[in-house]
Amino acid sequence: MAPDTVSLRYFLVLAQELNFTRAAARIGIAQPALSARMRRLEAELGTALLVRNTRSVVLTTAGAALAESAPPALAALDRAWDTARSAAAGELGTLRIGYSLSAGPRRHRPWWTG
Repeated sequence: MAPDTVSLRYFLVLAQELNFTRAAARIGIAQPALSARMRRLEAELGTALLVRNTRSVVLTTAGAALAESAPPALAALDRAWDTARSAAAGELGTLRIGYSLSAGPRRHRPWWTG
C-alpha cells in the first residue's frame, strides 16, 4: 500500500530541514504530530527513513532514496489531479476548426435574374 501523500510531503520538508522543530513550524503542525506521522510512514514502508537523536536527524539510505524519488512522483500525481479537475470542469478536449478556400464566399447571381 502506498503512503498517503500528506505524510510524504511532510517527510520531504523534514528531509530538507533535518530538524523536527523547524520542519513542523514550516508545515504548520505541532512537532509531536510530525513525529507521529513519520513513525507511521516508516511503519507503512517497513523501514527506517530517519536516524533520530536529541540533537540531530539524519536520513537513512532508504530515507535519502525516498527524498530523491518522491518529488517527481508527487509532481506527476499533482498533474493527474489537475487533469481530472480540468476534465470535470469541461476544460479539456480538442477543438478543431477547418477552413477551405473552396468553401469561402461565392458570388452567385440572384435566382430572379435568370
